[in-house]
Amino acid sequence: MPDPYALRNDPTTGAPAPSEPTAHRADPVRALLWALLVLSVAANTITSFGVVPLAVSIGLGVVTAATGITLISLHVRGR
Repeated sequence: MPDPYALRNDPTTGAPAPSEPTAHRADPVRALLWALLVLSVAANTITSFGVVPLAVSIGLGVVTAATGITLISLHVRGR
């Protein structure tokens, strides 16, 4: 069923809007952020069970939270 609220034409030129989504410039950034998120979660898990100073675990937790928040904000902006 077609979406009655979807814009079918570009308002400035009147040309039809592309049906396929274009590649985002942020794709390499997202890939790097996902890799950093996985690595920081793994490192944070390992440091939680090891005898490592608390500051290292907290630093990795901050990196994990920052990457997660950045990925969420990129997702919400790309909607």
